Amino acid sequence: MRSDVGGERLRAARARGGLSQAELARRARVSRGTVSAIEHGRHIPAVDAALRLASVLGVSAEALFGARDPMTPVAALDESLADGMLVRACRVGEQVVVTPVTGGNDPAGWGAVDGVIDGRALRLFAEGSTGGALVLGCDPALAVVDELSARRGGERVVGVSATSGQALRALRAGRCHAALVHARSDELPSPPVRVARWHLARWRVGIAVHRSLGSPSLESMLAGETPMIRRHATAASDQAVVRAARRLGLTDAPPGPKASGHLDAAQRAAWMRAAAVTFEPAAGEHDLGFEALETHVVQLWVAEPWRAHPAITTLLDIVASRAFCERVGAHDGYDLHGSASAIAV
Repeated sequence: MRSDVGGERLRAARARGGLSQAELARRARVSRGTVSAIEHGRHIPAVDAALRLASVLGVSAEALFGARDPMTPVAALDESLADGMLVRACRVGEQVVVTPVTGGNDPAGWGAVDGVIDGRALRLFAEGSTGGALVLGCDPALAVVDELSARRGGERVVGVSATSGQALRALRAGRCHAALVHARSDELPSPPVRVARWHLARWRVGIAVHRSLGSPSLESMLAGETPMIRRHATAASDQAVVRAARRLGLTDAPPGPKASGHLDAAQRAAWMRAAAVTFEPAAGEHDLGFEALETHVVQLWVAEPWRAHPAITTLLDIVASRAFCERVGAHDGYDLHGSASAIAV
């Protein structure tokens, strides 16, 4: 049994009982450091300590620390999991959820790998982990949260790129702890489960244009006179472009290759001397012109059972920090006013 199998269960049972790590440690006659180490997946308790912890929490030691085939993974976004696939991993409740690590030309991605798919199982690499909180969304600022959480050495935040629609499907299926969602403030979708919400940012979505194309009109671009990189149909930015096309009497925006995210779309437009569906910061990153279509609010939606998860607390602390705001605010197009403020619903 790996130590991080019981860690998530211990944390969840402690939260249900309304106990702090220090209070649980006192009642079970172990050190607070021991409780923290178990919850972080760094320690397997001795039998007597496991029995005392389980007794305090009103569960059996087997239910708390027993093996439950923890390394049979599920894919966060319903991808096919093939042998040899490098993945990031995070335990969400009783499931180990994995996402493929792509972009092999990016050296930073190599260090983010937790393990490899081997048969139907996840084989963790040395110092790989299934701890932390899995957050899905299309905002590249998630990578900043991910990096800063690693630097601080505390609770891990695993940020993975996904469209708003994909993130909400995973949230509904219990395959992530939280989702980043963006849309016009009057068009935010209904949450698929009970969630706690926090405001993160505002930015504009629209069409980035390579400067060699001049300044084509929105009408000409949506009529297909300019090659255009599209996003997945579940992407809120692509839906904004479809709405713009329909306002002009068209049934859809012109077809084109599908980009995996905002930055990928802008990068392709720069390479291909084309237009792309993306958001304003990505257009600025690649010195592209930008036709804004809508201003979107960006919110963090955390499934109610995980709102007190220590990694979610870490995420919110980072988003409110100077370190995060300076790094993200250095990219034109981000409005971070009120970031990490709770939203009452």
